[in-house]
Amino acid sequence: MLRLDATTVHLQRLSPSSGRGDGPASIVALHGDRPIDTIALLLKEQTRVKPLLRNRIHVAVGSPWAQAAVLPWQEGLFSDAAWKTYASALIARSINRLDWEVAVEAANYGATRLASALCSDLVGAIKEVCTATGWRLETLSDMLTMSVFHHAATLKEPEYCFMLVEPEVFTCLYRGQHGWRDLITLPRNEHGLDAWLAAGSLLTKQPLPEKTYVCGELPEIVDGESAFHVLDAWGGDRAAKKIQGAAT
Repeated sequence: MLRLDATTVHLQRLSPSSGRGDGPASIVALHGDRPIDTIALLLKEQTRVKPLLRNRIHVAVGSPWAQAAVLPWQEGLFSDAAWKTYASALIARSINRLDWEVAVEAANYGATRLASALCSDLVGAIKEVCTATGWRLETLSDMLTMSVFHHAATLKEPEYCFMLVEPEVFTCLYRGQHGWRDLITLPRNEHGLDAWLAAGSLLTKQPLPEKTYVCGELPEIVDGESAFHVLDAWGGDRAAKKIQGAAT
């Protein structure tokens, strides 16, 4: 697994014997606004195995190269292509750019849908660097939907907030009885998880959730009285660990 965010590239170490991640050991490299060069360097340093088809890698991309939106139900959209066109227009309008590769989750009739978008230029560059370094790009996704999918077995409650924390931003994704309600991405500051959750709920006009799951690049201290269920960020144990007003 390789993760790219606004400041760093995280690469789970690849085992020469299996071609898979070698436990929790990982490489973290600052990319200095040159993410593709950094990815290329890290992948070249990894030992490849035979047969070559085993040299596979999964990539997850965060802000600012990834965006997401909750799409309210639209009565006149009957096909996946129509939903994708709608999502593309919505995201392009909000970001004022057109070069996004958009994906929309499948959903039941009448339900909201979660849409995600990746910067097209970055997608092309990642594909090229994987090919050039001898790695097969197995999946390429945004961090938010990847994280929600990874923790699907844990997210059992009908209502909750899923908070993804990145180095420069945090995203609050709200789930209700009938599907996704809303999401918002905001710049992170020094005030901590309680303040971030309050700001997200206020700006989206969502009630403060009884349960909030959080993962990613967490602050060292969790302030206040709210209980957060901290999820293993990117792999391994899916069990939630609960913390309450304590140092992590």
